[in-house]
Amino acid sequence: MPSNSVLYYPYIRVPDSIWFTQMLLYWDHVNTITPREFVENPDKLDEHTIALVREGLVDQIVPGAYAQRIPDFSRAFIEYLASLGGQQLSARQREFAATPDASFFIHVEKLHGLADELQDLRLALSDSHSWLKVERETAMDFMQYLAASLGRLEELSALPVTDDPECLQHFVLRSSPAEEINTLRVRVLGDLLPAPTESLGPAELARFKARSGDDLARFRRRIEVELIDMLAVEDETLREERIQLFLESAKDEIEYISDLMKKNGWLRTNLVRLSAVVPSIAGVNPLAGLAFAVVGAFGQQSKMTSYSPFLYAAEARRLVA
Repeated sequence: MPSNSVLYYPYIRVPDSIWFTQMLLYWDHVNTITPREFVENPDKLDEHTIALVREGLVDQIVPGAYAQRIPDFSRAFIEYLASLGGQQLSARQREFAATPDASFFIHVEKLHGLADELQDLRLALSDSHSWLKVERETAMDFMQYLAASLGRLEELSALPVTDDPECLQHFVLRSSPAEEINTLRVRVLGDLLPAPTESLGPAELARFKARSGDDLARFRRRIEVELIDMLAVEDETLREERIQLFLESAKDEIEYISDLMKKNGWLRTNLVRLSAVVPSIAGVNPLAGLAFAVVGAFGQQSKMTSYSPFLYAAEARRLVA
């Protein structure tokens, strides 16, 4: 069953973009990974993020309250780094030493005990009592790992979403380490979900979602069910035919949702592109790379939780004017 929640990463502050408006409209719950000090001191956040939180459109997930429930959280990520091999690890260490300004800052609460180990691996340096400067590629890996792991907890059950494609670089599956990356960007989600093109206030979004959110979420769930069915279609030609049939059958629903938005005074709407990265393809081992680390983090509990095949990446920022 498709999840009704998403978990945004890698940043604490959420974007003011068409893509993120789409997230707010089509999912029941939109969460962010927010360290406790930002929850207790909201003035550290930008006005847009604060307003969305106050309107109940964004929920703040405190990582320290949840990461401790993942039994092998630290070990699984360190083992993932070791699996990269000495050559790639050395390359990251050299890059970090040569260009420290290109690193990524991660709040220590998100790391849940990994700060010392990353420093021992020469992939991170302490910047202050609250922040760690982390080699960029490792940081992107970790933020994807954190979002996917937290989202896999039963009480959160949220799909990781990002507007930074760099974060998805290694969350892909390989049938063997020697083979090229196997991913499937399912086109059926492209240009399907209507969204307003103008910037909207959080209060206005909240009112519209209260009135029409069920219709939007129902349509999005229908798309996801169709995607799940498509994963079983190995033949590319047949899959393309299936996509075309679905696009044809969805026209009335797209028009209905567009009309709802126009009646709300949003005269300009676009069919915003939302890419689903589906790392679950026939014949491909579904437990490799970072995906393997996420499942491994739960140890003996791994069979107790579902594993979603979906990740959502933003293309709207680049493709919609």
